[in-house]
Amino acid sequence: FLSPRKVIVKGGRIAGMQFVRTEQDETGKWNEDEDQMVHLKADVVISAFGSVLSDPKVKEALSPIKFNRWGLPEVDPETMQTSEPWVFAGGDVIGLANTTVESVNDGKQASWYIHKYIQSQYGASISAKPELPLFYTPIDLVDISVEMAGLKFINPFGLASATPATSTSMIRRAFEAGWGFALTKTFSLDK
Repeated sequence: FLSPRKVIVKGGRIAGMQFVRTEQDETGKWNEDEDQMVHLKADVVISAFGSVLSDPKVKEALSPIKFNRWGLPEVDPETMQTSEPWVFAGGDVIGLANTTVESVNDGKQASWYIHKYIQSQYGASISAKPELPLFYTPIDLVDISVEMAGLKFINPFGLASATPATSTSMIRRAFEAGWGFALTKTFSLDK
């Protein structure tokens, strides 16, 4: 494992991270080896740390929740819901996720079921399959489409010969963000 030492900053921007290698000795104790430095380039740092339920007062506060034989909250792995229907949990605190990415996904997954739970408290029917809620107001009925070169574009906003229109991936991301069209003069092919 690696243990973070410091964030490397150059010109007022994050340029990397410095770590030290950790090694386990014969007794099982983890030690940081200052002679084994590791430098990784980075421009963003996401702080994440593990969580455990070791404080008896925290467990006592969670007492309505059922715990498994390892002392972790029992959670439905699909909904992330605990034995208390209004409590959801995820990440390493429930023992299912080993990485930050998995923990973030637990939260994303739980968000749909939290939404579903809250809506059910008010008698709203919710799709069994996760989907973004659709909200409509009278403004959504206004037609803002434009016609250009005989083609109708639902969205009047487009990219016109600008830096974001110089590669297929940039244009694709613009369309995904809702831009209606792209007009290019200069174009580069990403290989």
